[in-house]
Amino acid sequence: MKKFIKNSLFIITAFALCFASCSKDNSAPAPPDNKTLLTANTWSAVKLGADDNKDGKIDDTEYKPLPAGQAFLYLTFTADGTLIARGSYGNKISVASYSWQLIDEQTIKLVNQASPYLTNYWHIKTLTATQFNFDEYNADNTIMNIAVRCIAK
Repeated sequence: MKKFIKNSLFIITAFALCFASCSKDNSAPAPPDNKTLLTANTWSAVKLGADDNKDGKIDDTEYKPLPAGQAFLYLTFTADGTLIARGSYGNKISVASYSWQLIDEQTIKLVNQASPYLTNYWHIKTLTATQFNFDEYNADNTIMNIAVRCIAK
């Protein structure tokens, strides 16, 4: 009888351990942070906005699509803190390098590498795996220059 009880306890313990080790892990993976999202793609600007009516904000009606075949703007963020901006309008193509850093999860500080005294701030409005929308402010972080809507290229 002792042998039966001992074997029964062994089998019950083995089943308990088996079921405990097979339980589901219900913790969802953490969403990617903004640095990971920014560096995961090259971003293609599809619309630019300007405060045409000078009311201090850029309304949906003030966004204009980039002319197909005539203009482009590509933004590539690297993990080492470099942003390469490639763009064209008509037949003029330009490339600019910036140092970038996230000041917080919603603000990117940009310093032009060719002219380090030129500093701008981009306030992230939307950032997902496929969309990146931001407003650009000047160095003293007071006047909005433009707003850009981008998609992953």
